[in-house]
Amino acid sequence: MNFNRFPIKAQEVTHRDQQLAQELGREQIEYDHLLTAIAEVDANVLRCSLKELNVNVTLTVPRLV
Repeated sequence: MNFNRFPIKAQEVTHRDQQLAQELGREQIEYDHLLTAIAEVDANVLRCSLKELNVNVTLTVPRLV
């Protein structure tokens, strides 16, 4: 997989979720690393995605950011 072909924001998220996993001593990236990285890079993307999935954003997003 060539990460250089990803959009810049996706590259930032991928880099950050790898950092989070390493900081926590994990060998693989889990969904919570990915959600946290998305929230840190661009919380609006996470809010819109969660709304599309009918997730209560006001309860979820503040806990992730």
